[in-house]
Amino acid sequence: PRPMRLPLSPSLARLAALPLALCLLAACGGSGEDALQAGVTKLSAGDYAGAAVLLEQAAKSQTAGSPGFKQANLALAQARAHLDPKKAFSEFSELLGQHPELIQADDVARVANALSDVTSGILPAAELVEQYTKEFPDTAAAFAPIKKKIEARKNDVSDEDRKALESLGYL
Repeated sequence: PRPMRLPLSPSLARLAALPLALCLLAACGGSGEDALQAGVTKLSAGDYAGAAVLLEQAAKSQTAGSPGFKQANLALAQARAHLDPKKAFSEFSELLGQHPELIQADDVARVANALSDVTSGILPAAELVEQYTKEFPDTAAAFAPIKKKIEARKNDVSDEDRKALESLGYL
């Protein structure tokens, strides 16, 4: 008798293969750089959950002086923005507070843009932009496209979030 095969959707098959891939990566002595590259590839493909796992591994394996530290943390924030916007905002704000010398306005704009792609991330995106421009007022012009995007999505948010956006001067 042949073994019975269960049909798996392609997305479920990729999800099922992720733990195996991580084990192989660890067993083969995979570096943080390997995890970073694999995570960035998954992020580019829209596999935010898979990217977050790999990018978290990459971020934890690096120190602030490591070449991949900034890239791993920025990519992790972008992946998390699609999964848990509040956590992404919190972690990125912490990174910004701990390493302001590493983070530039375009880095903040990338994370804010990723946050604003998700309805529950619109308010955190606005808060991130306001936090950064309050500290660095000369960068405000760099965030004009994101501010327009947030304002265009004002009807997508809850009444509570709309009031918070109003208090930040968005509506």
